[in-house]
Amino acid sequence: MAAYQWKLFERDGTAITVDVQPPSDPIFTVPGDVTKLDSLNFDLVGLCKVAEEFCGGRKIVEAQKISSADGYHDAYELRSDGGNSKVSLIARLSNQHTIDLLGQEHCSRQVLSEVAVISLLRHANIPVPRCFSHSTAQSEPSVRDGPPWTLQEKYSGVPLEWDRPGTTKDTKLRMLHEFANISVQLAHFPLTSSAPIGSVLAFDAVSQYVEIGPLYIPGYEVDQKHAVGPFATYQAYISHLVELAEQITVVKPCKELQDYPEWLIDEGIDNRRFAPMCLDGVTCARGWAELAEDAAEYRKIFAESVTALDPGYMKVVDAGSKARQLVDWLLQWRGDDLFVSSFAAWRADVDGPEGV
Repeated sequence: MAAYQWKLFERDGTAITVDVQPPSDPIFTVPGDVTKLDSLNFDLVGLCKVAEEFCGGRKIVEAQKISSADGYHDAYELRSDGGNSKVSLIARLSNQHTIDLLGQEHCSRQVLSEVAVISLLRHANIPVPRCFSHSTAQSEPSVRDGPPWTLQEKYSGVPLEWDRPGTTKDTKLRMLHEFANISVQLAHFPLTSSAPIGSVLAFDAVSQYVEIGPLYIPGYEVDQKHAVGPFATYQAYISHLVELAEQITVVKPCKELQDYPEWLIDEGIDNRRFAPMCLDGVTCARGWAELAEDAAEYRKIFAESVTALDPGYMKVVDAGSKARQLVDWLLQWRGDDLFVSSFAAWRADVDGPEGV
């Protein structure tokens, strides 16, 4: 039986239901069978000892892989003893494929950036899990050499319920207002307008100093062991993507901060008129959480909600629309004729007197 289901729409409005299966990975007993633990590429027992420092004296007794969240990290749930007062923590580790592709140092810097972003988000009162501890190359003496990792609290809740069959309109409206509040908070990050385009490397909550360093984008299947940037301007960032586009084969999409909720977007590569086809030439490479007219209605409601909190928010969204769409195309570039023709059609549509 599926853990839950997603409901998506194809370009022509056909509804598709996708079953999402529950995790089926084995549960490791801690300390457990040494031969089974040796199959892992990290020191699970050492990591559990670190986790116990944040469990109120409880012992971690089992661990289970619960996801490969973005294809580049593996997530493990570490569970304590304690009867009804059990504690669970989440360990996120760079997987071996990522380390082989990008190198240990690059993955370590990604972890440091993630820790800094979590600190920044929590300072801005964005509801994200606390990061209790983290490790980069040889930075945690109680854990044998292994992949970089973070140890975070486990938040209760369910996966995004928007695209589940049976989700009511009232529930969707509640979610839109919640996302509007979070979006406005994200837009008020303590960053200057002259801040370069890059990854957050450090954040000091007292002085509110934010250090921006090289850009760590997961997904470049090219030699990206040395991060790029930071870029002084958005134009410089786009120029870099244009140069790189032909080399990219698979890229994790990157959404800019100020935008609509991504499952409601119907522009650029997600515009139903221009969305690229798969290589079979028959199947559309994109899917949508709502029919076009319903998505338009929800975008209007979201815009009204954020405007009530910040009258200038949608002005920034509108001003950056064309550039943001171009970035999304370039970050997902394939280079085949089907993709290029879809991109060319989109460019012809948006290239008014001012162009992109």
